[in-house]
Amino acid sequence: AKSYALLAFALCREWFVDVSGSDAAFVSPLALAKRAVELDDGQETCLAALGWVHMHRHSYDLAVHYYTRALALNPKNPTVLANLGDLCVRLGESAKAMNYLKEARVVDPFFAPKWYWGSVGNAHFAMHQYDDAIVAFARSPATRIWGPAYLAACYALTGDIDLSKHQAAEVLRLMPEFSISRY
Repeated sequence: AKSYALLAFALCREWFVDVSGSDAAFVSPLALAKRAVELDDGQETCLAALGWVHMHRHSYDLAVHYYTRALALNPKNPTVLANLGDLCVRLGESAKAMNYLKEARVVDPFFAPKWYWGSVGNAHFAMHQYDDAIVAFARSPATRIWGPAYLAACYALTGDIDLSKHQAAEVLRLMPEFSISRY
């Protein structure tokens, strides 16, 4: 069950970083996450995978349901806590998101997957704390497209147009077909 869940996470993340606009690759992560839960609905990773997929499908009620169940099974799972933080940002509950993100680091001080600091940056960005968002995004070792895109926005919103233009150029260098409407 956990293998299905982890593959669902991986494929959903692959879909997320592909800003081409195709949703065709999104069918597989949902099927895999559902299968993981069918095999073991008492494993927080399986429930969290289904929550993750539903979050990216904008099925927020279902995402909350599965993440809440996952957290109830293991309230000290830093990945579940951090992913719940991501969900809270999308729900407009940025302060709550930051609490979950901080709690993930409290339960595991060494918790720092590549995506974590980007999630912290997203929460700061949503709270209009652009300087803090810049610091968080700068700590993210795997920025891909979204990192420079958020940094461009943060710099523009703090009035640093030169750095904003530099980050925007980096986005287009990395992905010439980048679309702000898709992103």
